[in-house]
This record gives sequence, structure tokens and C-alpha cells, in this order.
Amino acid sequence: MDEITMVRELYGRPEPDPAVRERVRARITGERPARRPRRRMTFGLGLVAAATTAVIAGTNLLGGGTAGGPVVIGTPGGDGSARTILLAAAENAEKEQPGRYWRLHTTYADTYRVKEGYNVEGNRWESDRWTARSTDDPDRNFDRDLPSRPQTPADEAAWRRAGSPRVWKVISSGQPHTLTTESTGWRSSAISPERKRRLAEMCADGSPADSPASPADPRCDPLVGLSGRDRVLTDPSRLKDRLSQMRARRAFMLEAEPELEKEMAARFDMPIIYGFLTQAATPQVRAEAFRLLADTPGVRSIGTVTDRAGRRGIGLAARATRDDGGTVYDQVIILEPGTYRVLGEQKVVVEANGTHRGMAPGTVLSHTVVHQVGWTNDTPAHP
Repeated sequence: MDEITMVRELYGRPEPDPAVRERVRARITGERPARRPRRRMTFGLGLVAAATTAVIAGTNLLGGGTAGGPVVIGTPGGDGSARTILLAAAENAEKEQPGRYWRLHTTYADTYRVKEGYNVEGNRWESDRWTARSTDDPDRNFDRDLPSRPQTPADEAAWRRAGSPRVWKVISSGQPHTLTTESTGWRSSAISPERKRRLAEMCADGSPADSPASPADPRCDPLVGLSGRDRVLTDPSRLKDRLSQMRARRAFMLEAEPELEKEMAARFDMPIIYGFLTQAATPQVRAEAFRLLADTPGVRSIGTVTDRAGRRGIGLAARATRDDGGTVYDQVIILEPGTYRVLGEQKVVVEANGTHRGMAPGTVLSHTVVHQVGWTNDTPAHP
């Protein structure tokens, strides 16, 4: 059972690949998805968190990788067990002070092995989302597509030897996909207080099932909708109950494939809880999310980690195997030392197979860099 299958079982079947990015963006902005000429990728469980994904910052085609070879992911040892680290993070989270806006500024990319024998980062997307704490303030959203590019200096050298192509043909989720060096300018949108209040009313219990947004509407789900009644998570017990319900549904799914139980932390728990940690929430809810992760079997500390922005952080990981070719990977959440602020998440190659064959251990398969996350009293502005 792969991540896409799990998302389909838990949330319903997602739309075909070309529409998924627009669907995610539409949920953030409240706009109707537009048809775009370039294909979009499925995000797997990243779709569950609906916009916690985005791309490495910057508009240059090259750069951003670590020198020499594959990305260095972790050093042995660490400053304690995963549980100790996460409980300390929970304690810190409870001390945070809510502000006027919850800001989440992220960048995202996937990595592909091209036939010329080097790695390319594609589907690069930067997002800066401002969620108002009060329904009397508008939500503001900014985003842009960034160009695909070689991942490391070694990949750049191989790219130049291949004639510096601007287009790459790759396989994604078993389907042909085209990466290009094209990019877009910044897009912006706002969700007015009136629109938020209207959606909140429609998401309330007792709304007609055929209303534009009933409780069954994805926008009313606290994991994928930020403009309904759960646009700011406030109840720690409800968070725990929600995860328990999802785990119960997962248990039913695992009856057919019990051998996957040991991989559930990487495939399910970490991506889901990461979504809770980056969504607008009170300090109490964020603390509870850290505690839920601390209680998750299979999560381990991997010591110091370097992310795709070159920052060093505390790495927490769980291992799984991809269904599309059998690549073994670690799902990693990165925390800032001292503050335990979320720096991002990434999937890291342990053993490459299938379409990833040729990637060295330590290569980042996909990543989200979190540039800023938390409450602020600043006025929403362009990044």
C-alpha cells in the first residue's frame, strides 16, 4: 500500500496528477482551480497537510546543493532520544504567544534521476501563507513556481556535460512527466472575512449535505481546510481524537497488508503530525502534536541533520519502502536546536531502486524547507 493509496482510503480519491497542485493551491486561496499547461505532481501524504509543501527558495537555476555529492543527512549520536527531544519541544511550544496571523513560508521540491545520470530537483514551489487568527481579518496568500535545476554541484557538472538541457523527461508515480526551467512570478490572493464566516457557517453541523460546503466538504476538514470552523486549531483533545480516528481507519486497511505496520510511522504518522505542527494552531495544540509524535513507535533520533537550505538541525526519522520501485527511505522531520522550531521535512534515500536507481544514500528524494512558521503581529506582505 503506497502513500497515494492511503490518502485515497482516508480522504477519498484525489484528482489526477495534473490537477493536484492546483487543487492544493485552490484550498489555500479559496479560488477555483485553474487549468495550467504544465503537469502537476501528486504529493502523497503531503496533500493531507494541503500546503505544508513548497520549494527551495530562490529563483536561480543552479545552486542550493551541498558541495560535492549527495546531501549529507545526519551524524551519529545526538542529544537524546526522540521522545526526550519531542517532549522538550512540547514544553517550548506551550510557551509561545499567539499573534494576529499564523505565517507559514515554505519551499518544496521533488528529486528525479534523469537518463543522463544526474539528479534534478523539480516541481519546485514557494508558498507564503498568512492565516488570520480573527475572522475579522482577511487571509493572505502568495506563491510561485520555481525552475527545475540540478541538485548538487556534481549534478550541475553532469548537466553541463550533457549540453545544459532546459527540459527533462522523467517518470513520476509511474507516469511520464516533464520538468522544465520555466518559472512564474508571484501570485497573490486574499480570503475576505465575509467569505470565511460564510464557509464557517456552512461547515457547521447540520448544514445541508448538498450545500456548497457541508461537513463532508474537504474544506471543512481540519487537515486540509483553513477557512472553515477549524481554520485555527484550538482544542488539543480534538486533535488527539482526530488522529485516533485516522489510526483506527489505518488499522482496518492494514488487515490486508500487516507487514506494513512497521512502516506506518514514516508513511502515516510523521506526515500527518507534521501537518498539525505547521498548521495554524494554539500553543496548546502544537504542544499536543509534539507529544503525539513522542508517543509514536518507530520514530528515532538521527543526530545532526543538514537541510537543503544549509541549516543544521535535530533530525527525527522513521524508515519505509516506496511501492514505486522499492526505494528504501527515511522520512525526516528537522527541528531547530534550542527552540525546537520546525525547520522542515524530507525523504532521504537509504537504498535506491527503480526509477531512483543511481541515487547515492543520503540523496534527498523530496523536501520542504520551512523558512518561517509561527504567530506574528506583522502585516501580511510579499516575501
